[in-house]
Parts: sequence; C-alpha cells; structure tokens
Amino acid sequence: MTAVDRAGNRSGVDESLRLARGRKIDVGGYRLWLGCRGSGSPVVVLDAGLANGTETWEPVLRELSRETRVCAYDRAGIGLSDPRPAAVKGTVGRIGEELHTLLVAAGIPAPYVLGGHSLGGVDVMLYAARHRAATAGLVFVDSPDPEQLASRGVVSAGPETIDVRDAAELRAATFGGTPVAVLESIVRPTLPQTRSTNTVHVVASTGHYIQYEKPRLVVEAFREVIAAVRAGATLLPCPRGPFRALGGACAGSGT
Repeated sequence: MTAVDRAGNRSGVDESLRLARGRKIDVGGYRLWLGCRGSGSPVVVLDAGLANGTETWEPVLRELSRETRVCAYDRAGIGLSDPRPAAVKGTVGRIGEELHTLLVAAGIPAPYVLGGHSLGGVDVMLYAARHRAATAGLVFVDSPDPEQLASRGVVSAGPETIDVRDAAELRAATFGGTPVAVLESIVRPTLPQTRSTNTVHVVASTGHYIQYEKPRLVVEAFREVIAAVRAGATLLPCPRGPFRALGGACAGSGT
C-alpha cells in the first residue's frame, strides 16, 4: 500500500497511475516510447531524471491528467525505448532534438508546458531555448543549474551516460515572461532560476524526488503554470499561491 498523509502526499509510487497505453515512435532509426492521458491544452510534456523513465511521474499523473493532456516519455535506452545506435552520442542537445522529433512525429500540438525532474529539467530548458514558439511554460523539479551541470562533462547512472557539456549553451538563455515554476528540495538545492520575469520559486522540505514525497505540491506548480498560460496572465506571487499550505516555503521568504 501507499501511505497518504492528511495533506494528500503519498510516500511512494501508486502503481495504478502507470501510463499503461503508449507507443514507440521513430526518431531517426530508433524508437522512443511515449504515453499520454487526459485531454485539453496546453499539453504538459514530462522528462525524467538521469536513468529514470516515465515511472518517475506516476505519483502525479492522474491529477495532472484531470487538468489537461499529459505526455511522458522514456529517453533512448531507458524503459521501453530503444537504445541509440552506437554512432549516435547521447548529449543534452541530442535529447532535446529527439524530444522535438518525437512530439512532431506523434502529432502532439504545441505549445507545451514542459516539466523536468533533475537532469530532465535541463533537457527541457534546452528544448525551450531552441524551440521558443513551442514552449508555453516550464516547471523544474529539483533540477541542477545548467552551467554547473555542464562543468561536469559527463554524467552517468545505471543504463544512461550523457555528455552534458551542451548545457553551457543555456548560459545566456532567458525566457521573457514565460510562466516558470521552480521547485527545489532541501537536500539538493538549486540556484534560483531568474531566467523569466514570470517565475515562482518554492522550496520543499523533501528529498530529491519531490513528486514522491509531496506530489500535491508538484501538481499545484503545474496547475499554476497551466492557468497562467491559459489566461495569458502573470503567476501569483508565491506567498499568495497555494504552496505554503501544501508544505512548501517561498524561496527567500523563509516561510
């Protein structure tokens, strides 16, 4: 069983939330698995952390799919996706272009609210920098600073090894007034994301997988961004939003 506290936060993954339906789509001689549920726009597109696949998002998928259409995918060599051919190097830039090819081939209509956990946050940020017109909003879940990540050169875990030097491309990237939500944990703090003038920044008293420990906090971050996109509006300042009632603290406020 999965324990749920009074705020509705699950302690683990609810197996009933797994994306049971999906398909593998060719992105250039190899196929990536993509699963979607729900309906509406903007479409939320989810990218997981290093060596993780769509299962990372299981704790929040059901609630998010009540808001709009939600799609998650497995990167090459992860989960149900094919590995890249030996001649194709795994880089952050390559991941972004694979995602672009995947969404176009699958007929998923832009613009998207892109969400990334950990490494996935840098993946979607690079995608957004290269495909501005396709990006309506961004949600980062305990993602590293891209410049610091780039300095590591290569990261590796389990079946996945990624050259992350492409992340240095984001050094000067900004996103104007695009709605951006940043969630950071207390065990792996990130640098404040000030790349958009329309940003809310929340600190969760959790471990790295915020979506496991406080899924409602993650869902609300997406809801706030989705609502701002639909209304063409500015995000509510963190103290006026729902985050503190769900166990989050507004960055810089201490509460």
